[in-house]
Amino acid sequence: MTKTVSTSKKPRKQHSPEFRSEALKLAERIGVTAAARELSLYESQLYNWRSKQQNQQTSSERELEMSTEIARLKRQLAERDEELAILPKGRDILREAPEMKYVFIEKHQAEFSIKAMCRVLRVARSGWYTWCQRRTRISTRQQFRQHCDSVVLAAFTRSKQRYGAPRLTDELRAQGYPFNVKTVAASLRRQGLRQRPPGSSARSATAHTACLCQKICWSRIFTPVARTRSGQETSRTYVQMKAGCIWQWSLTCGHVPLLAGQCRHA
Repeated sequence: MTKTVSTSKKPRKQHSPEFRSEALKLAERIGVTAAARELSLYESQLYNWRSKQQNQQTSSERELEMSTEIARLKRQLAERDEELAILPKGRDILREAPEMKYVFIEKHQAEFSIKAMCRVLRVARSGWYTWCQRRTRISTRQQFRQHCDSVVLAAFTRSKQRYGAPRLTDELRAQGYPFNVKTVAASLRRQGLRQRPPGSSARSATAHTACLCQKICWSRIFTPVARTRSGQETSRTYVQMKAGCIWQWSLTCGHVPLLAGQCRHA
């Protein structure tokens, strides 16, 4: 009598990824054999799950390394292209002082990165940032000079430009400003202020007219002779006299002796 063989296969039990992960953690703590016995699994199952997990980690790590390397190469290529674009514009200042290079960086910082320009021009980024802070920040010495210049200018204006450094120093000390002569003199030099010479005054219209008349003294414009009651009329003449200048004066023949006498006494 023959036995009947069952052809139906026993369904394979499926385990979730979370169960596999926890089983592998248990196998790491107590061992593969003990974990398989506790979880009613085969040891081969745990070994297969471990190898698959290692392969997945290896492939993901490999992909991560490749993506990181590709990003690094792209970044290097972009930096090289930027350096090649900076060189034609900054070629003339490669041998200049760092301050000139900082000015170039400030001018082109909207076009190129500061890091690339500092690398091409061979200057430190810390020096660039220090230079920017120094430009925007007014030092104590500069503040003192600005205050001193404003005070000295006001005193010089009140003196009608007649006081030099010594007298301005005395006046400022009387007002409570502890400036010495050298400080006041340096302020005058910085502002281009010079003391007016003694006895000089501002040029007036009378003095300007006298100077003009002196330059063109006896310059005559001859016109046709016209007859008058007193005689013949001469040309218009500019004469420098003691009391001033006589200009655009029509001289007749009768006035010639009077004019000659005045010229002898002038």
